[in-house]
Amino acid sequence: MRLNIKDLGVDYKVPTQNSINKIEDQITKLCYERIRDIYGNSACAVFRLELELTVMKQRNIAFEFILLKEIADLSHEKGYPIMGEGDILSSLIAFLLGITSFDPLMALCEKNQKKEEPFIYTDMVWTSLPRCRKPYLAILIAESVHPLLEQRLNEKFQFVEESEELSFGIDLSTNSPCENIGRLSKLTGELPEINQFNNEVYLPIIKNLAECYQERVGESFAKGLNSITSCDFYTLTRIYGYIHASFFRERKIEDLYNPNFYALRDEFYEALLSYGMPNDVAFYIVKHGVWSRNEDREEYFCTLDKYGASQELKDYFNDVANLQPTSDCISHVKAMCTVMWYQINYPKEYASVFQNNIEEFEEK
Repeated sequence: MRLNIKDLGVDYKVPTQNSINKIEDQITKLCYERIRDIYGNSACAVFRLELELTVMKQRNIAFEFILLKEIADLSHEKGYPIMGEGDILSSLIAFLLGITSFDPLMALCEKNQKKEEPFIYTDMVWTSLPRCRKPYLAILIAESVHPLLEQRLNEKFQFVEESEELSFGIDLSTNSPCENIGRLSKLTGELPEINQFNNEVYLPIIKNLAECYQERVGESFAKGLNSITSCDFYTLTRIYGYIHASFFRERKIEDLYNPNFYALRDEFYEALLSYGMPNDVAFYIVKHGVWSRNEDREEYFCTLDKYGASQELKDYFNDVANLQPTSDCISHVKAMCTVMWYQINYPKEYASVFQNNIEEFEEK
């Protein structure tokens, strides 16, 4: 059996089960050491970690996590961030191993700031997948790191010739924001966190989104976005998610302020769970039901009726056609905020990096 890292174009022999067991133990040890440093004795954090570790062993994906950790470690050593995509973003294991910077327990603490316990992020898609399916493990790296990876990985893992007999793999792609943020971090000696962002950062981004997506969201919604005078990270995430979602009706700016409207996939997922719906049933509706068209939705409405969903929630389900994962939205919004923060606070360095990009593009 071989594991392929797409885009890098190489395969690696998957370790024996005995070796994988040792990797699982290694990951467990690393995660428990880090979780105590970050969350102390939080019972909800330990519960989430234990769930993920159990599923990791069931899906036999410890080797993938170690490979991703090596890629992330190399990127960080060279001064570049990475971005996750898909199922990996909601993983606490990935966060504790340093594969992602997305904290699935605290990332949306603005939403639950009155709660004593950390916010338990409910986008547990990778643990909710059917057992026959491995999670989608994809990360984006800076272009400068790409040529260094093969040597680094070959030092720790046995290289084999590429084969068509692949059972699973990791998606790896280069990403301009990772490259640009890395360059800006090196030039300035700073890499901002979410708590350093404010209206000075958020409002220009909202105006950019309104301008870029006016045709998609409609003139009325774009006008409403431009009228916003105060924002926080959670609201900006909802705006980004709402713009990239799909509905069978026109978008309304009032939806953003309606607690019963779900701009993000995980808000809808939470709402379904609140009716006592099991995780796998809620997952099925959120993952597959919202993609169905009106004529194919009868079975989903029957499920909503079975669990006593309100008419308002059923009306919402009738309107939605696609929803974005909160984790994906946070990843993109954080990157946009980071670049905007540099533009505001380090205009010379920002101009230098983006002028270089323009010149490189023109040369190509």
